[in-house]
Amino acid sequence: MFEPESVAVGAVNDPVTLGVHLALITVVAAGCLLLGAMFAQHRRLGPGTPPPSNSAPAAMSSGSDTEELIDTLIRVHDLSHNDAVSSYVESCLARRGITRIDDPAGDPYDAGTHQVVATEPAPSPDRVGRVCHLVRPGWRHQHTIVRLAEVTVWTSGPRP
Repeated sequence: MFEPESVAVGAVNDPVTLGVHLALITVVAAGCLLLGAMFAQHRRLGPGTPPPSNSAPAAMSSGSDTEELIDTLIRVHDLSHNDAVSSYVESCLARRGITRIDDPAGDPYDAGTHQVVATEPAPSPDRVGRVCHLVRPGWRHQHTIVRLAEVTVWTSGPRP
């Protein structure tokens, strides 16, 4: 006999897994809302202006809290194994002007946007000093680097 629930693709039947996914989505959504409120308040007041006494606490408008929240959202993006969560976090950050640095393999190494975390011997001399592959994406806000992209770079060392 045909049972539709037994053939559902991508269905989460484990209540613990479903609960973890829902909790993660809730945390990300709350973080995005808080980030939006903080940016809106910062834009309204201007940098260096103390918040009015009837507004949110001063700690909410400080740059370090905003930076910490952005860093946390980026970490959620890094740790998420769920494409929907990663995409949602990325879109929340993008709405605030924070975009990924996703340099493809073969681009020249740039100390201003890349952090070398590993090296590999180059397959040919013309690839020395170029990105072999991206380990973890970097992030930028307009022209300011929030986090360097972690990359593996080809070097002129001997082949193993």
